[in-house]
Amino acid sequence: MSGNTTNATPQSILVFRIGSLGDILIAVPSFWRLRKAFPEAKLTLLSDSSAGNPKKVAAAEILPPSGLFDDYLTYRDGTHLADAAKLLWEIRKRRFDLLVYLMPRTRSATSIFRDRVALRLAGIKQIVGMGHLSRRRLAVNAPFRSASVERESDFLWNCLSADGIDGDDWPKRADLAISDEERKQAAAFISAELGDDVAGRRFIAIAPGSKWTSKIWPAERFVKVLLEIRRDSPIVPIVFGDRFDFPIGERILRESGGGINAAGRLSIRCSAAAMELCDFYLGNDTGAMHLAAAAGKPCIAIFAAIDWLGRWFPVGNGHRILRESIECEGCHLAKCPIGGQCIKMISVDRVIASCREVLSH
Repeated sequence: MSGNTTNATPQSILVFRIGSLGDILIAVPSFWRLRKAFPEAKLTLLSDSSAGNPKKVAAAEILPPSGLFDDYLTYRDGTHLADAAKLLWEIRKRRFDLLVYLMPRTRSATSIFRDRVALRLAGIKQIVGMGHLSRRRLAVNAPFRSASVERESDFLWNCLSADGIDGDDWPKRADLAISDEERKQAAAFISAELGDDVAGRRFIAIAPGSKWTSKIWPAERFVKVLLEIRRDSPIVPIVFGDRFDFPIGERILRESGGGINAAGRLSIRCSAAAMELCDFYLGNDTGAMHLAAAAGKPCIAIFAAIDWLGRWFPVGNGHRILRESIECEGCHLAKCPIGGQCIKMISVDRVIASCREVLSH
């Protein structure tokens, strides 16, 4: 570690990162950077709990079971004062040398101040990343027009660079360290669904759902895309997502000529292993998109214009981002009051052309 952040190499590090699947996945390169910079330290991830939220996945279900984090601490959203005090006491007991603050760029100034005070009370004197976030935070209620910002994954990386964590010039690894056993389970699932061997088949990963309805491209358009690209190539679509995406997956596969519906039927890590077998990802701006990027797949990603341009682009290169500007962009609304006009501006023909480009390679 370089810079003036600490006077000694920390032995116990608390990493603070919250969010669901995509939020955790875009932080993976920064997590690996910390592990490489502090190979002997005990790394603990502090994140919000998935308990009581069927659409949320715990970080421990996403990340490698060994080799990255040594332990996990969680708390519930809207934690009561007594529970917050208990959490801070637990943090204090563990005597962390360093806090790495990798919170979302839209964290409010009030929340950042509150976190700083609380974590100081918990005995943590050295904090990395908080100053960079305070200087570069994004205000959700600030209007913008086609404003382009750095990817959230790059922002988290730069939080470490700003405070002198070694590795600014290291490769950014989005690796989930999928095991051979997880790959065997994924291949066995696909073989059982096909009634045939996986070898020699061409698969594409499809993710037509989202927790935010404003991000959902119409199902009938996915059907048209699949029908058309199947004229060129004997591809087998595999639908990914959670159990709430299973019905829309069934409809799309039924109307487009069949495939495999894995939505809600595989663990996150086995889903990543199955995505490794796919040629590319086609779908909405969701956690599944970030999972495909972590699996090393090029993404054809259909974006609504509800957020800053570039912010949630997936990790890595070779992706095709389909997004249109609109007068009301930057709304940050989970449900569009005007019927999702921005995402409907992305045509079937444009998506088909992107699919053909990727398939040709």
